[in-house]
This record gives sequence, structure tokens and C-alpha cells, in this order.
Amino acid sequence: MKIKGAVFDFDGTLFDSMWVWENIDVTFLARYNQVPDQEIRESLKELSVLMSARLFKEKFGLTRSVEEIILEFGEIAGERHQNDILPKPYVIDFLEILKANHIPMCIATASIKNNVTAALKRTDMLSYFDFIISGDEMKSGKDNPEIYLICAEKMNQNPRDVFVFEDALHAIKTAKTAGFVTVGVYDQFAEDQTDAIKKECHYYLKDFSETEILF
Repeated sequence: MKIKGAVFDFDGTLFDSMWVWENIDVTFLARYNQVPDQEIRESLKELSVLMSARLFKEKFGLTRSVEEIILEFGEIAGERHQNDILPKPYVIDFLEILKANHIPMCIATASIKNNVTAALKRTDMLSYFDFIISGDEMKSGKDNPEIYLICAEKMNQNPRDVFVFEDALHAIKTAKTAGFVTVGVYDQFAEDQTDAIKKECHYYLKDFSETEILF
């Protein structure tokens, strides 16, 4: 088996959950009578939760601490993660294959760890993953390879043997440049990036029923 380690993004890759985040910036800032412009909304796509909180605090002069802002993000998204979002089709089938072949698996996500853990527990998926590295722990976003390199190190694997599963173009570019094998995963919220993702990644999956191409 070519895969010696698997790193999964969470929202939009493992779970059909990007809709939760589509307007979270608007919802959050409305509480402070602020409205994000399009430039800020685009930049948020590449930022971790920590970086987004710092941006909002600085840009909009919020008096709340960065930690309090992160907690508020989590409050807004948490209910959906805890109660509503579901894994994408055939995800569990693929995780079972990796588990049967003793492939270490982890999650590298820009989301908040408590929310991700809650969704995984509710869907009986938490046991598949050796660890989770989340956006509220990372100072950098996925425009920086640090999160992927930490995953490889914790799995005791060389990046060239680790497959990174992502739905976002900027994240795929980052992982690929750092030497990882990249697998693009279709998500409707990245529809406009589909052609670019297909050109950039090593493998592309319309859904997780197509994973035979990875072996």
C-alpha cells in the first residue's frame, strides 16, 4: 500500500459542513454592528480560527480578547457540529480500509477542536484518528505547511509517504509544495476551484467511492 499516513481536513473533506462556515463571519460581526467587506471574506478562507480572531480584533477594534472571540466562533458553529453535520458519502468505508491496513490517520483542521471532536463522537468516527490538530491551536493557517509537517512528525512518517486530503486549493498547494502527496476532494462550496484543484493535486476524488486510484 502506497499510503503510510493519512492527514484529513475536516470541513468540506470528511464532513459536508462548509455551509456552517459560509456566513459565520457575518453572523459574528453583526453582534458588534459590523459588516465584513468582500476582501476580508476572501482572506478568511485561508486563515486559521486563531488568525481570524486576531484579524477581527484588529480590523474592527473589538474589545474582546482573542481567546473570547475564538470561544464565540465556537459557540456559533458548535451547535451545528454537535447536532447536524454528517460525514460525506463513503468516508467511513475508506477509513475502515485504512484502519484494516494499520495506516495512521489524523485530522488537520482550521476549525475548533471541541466542535470537531463532538461531531466525530456523534457519528462514531473519533476512534479512527490518532490525533487532531485544530485551528484554535495553530498560529498559522494552511498557507503555511506547519500543520501538515507536525502531523507527519507525530506519525513518524516522511511527508512523501503521507497523503493529505483537502477540498481547498490553497491548502493543496501548501501541502504539495511541502512534499506531501495531495488528494483533492470535491466539495460544492469549492466548485469554482474544481479545475484548478484537479491540475494541482496528485489525485482527485469526486467522492470517497473512488479511492481505489490511491492504491
